[in-house]
Amino acid sequence: MALSVAGRTAFITGGASGIGLGLARALLAAGAKVAIADIDAASIAQALDNLAATERTIGLTLDVRDRAQWVAAREEAEARLGPVSLLVNNAGVTGYDRIIDTPPENFDWIVAVNLTGVFNGIHSFGRAMVDRGLGGHIVNTSSVAGLYGSENLTVGAYAATKHAVVGLSERLRVELAEHGIGVSVLCPGLVATGIGANAAKLRPVAATVELKDNPAFARLRGGPPAARLDPDRLGPFIIRAMEENRAYILPNPHFGELVEERHQRIMADFGEGAAPDLTIPDNWRDLA
Repeated sequence: MALSVAGRTAFITGGASGIGLGLARALLAAGAKVAIADIDAASIAQALDNLAATERTIGLTLDVRDRAQWVAAREEAEARLGPVSLLVNNAGVTGYDRIIDTPPENFDWIVAVNLTGVFNGIHSFGRAMVDRGLGGHIVNTSSVAGLYGSENLTVGAYAATKHAVVGLSERLRVELAEHGIGVSVLCPGLVATGIGANAAKLRPVAATVELKDNPAFARLRGGPPAARLDPDRLGPFIIRAMEENRAYILPNPHFGELVEERHQRIMADFGEGAAPDLTIPDNWRDLA
């Protein structure tokens, strides 16, 4: 039976702007209750005004790195809106430094938000979702940069964390399937969000490369406005993917060519395997 979001309670990190806010708007329109969690209290207040919030919407201040805050946020969300069965781990930050030039403090921060923050959400809500037996869905926001090694728009720690979120989501999907809980990894390309500006305000130490100095973004700013997807357009697309339990949510199809090129490079190198004469058991797929 397909999932319906109507009547369910959703918890969205990074929910006060960008993709999170667009999805919150779409979920409310589809009949869900929504807790938007964000590190920026002022942005939460603005988002609630933007959404014309009703009793089906609340805002919660949350630093996704802080597990004690996760406990408090979950308790408040469920006390006010009911059991959460739709979890969207969307909060993220970025950086544009080359790996060898990334300040260690910034690397640790990006990993803590983009990867550990996703785990913290799963750890906070996942067991209760299983034990309640009501099914549900988890969406983890990665990036198309988690599916191929971008040479332009994203570099370093950001790309590393987004690849990790893909792997985490693929494994989590296997673990939760028997419990009627779907898992999708969202891998958008260019979306009109403030992730770069927000990261510049929040990062622990100055970066060696800022957004304005990234040549790919400079070219993008000079291109057509339609080059970046509107988050409000993305929201209904994500809901449809949740209800259909898609493993991958891929809203920018033109990036498929780059992902395919990476896949072809991987498969070509399998042809150079070091142990072609290895005796393989018949059930190797079950063991892999």
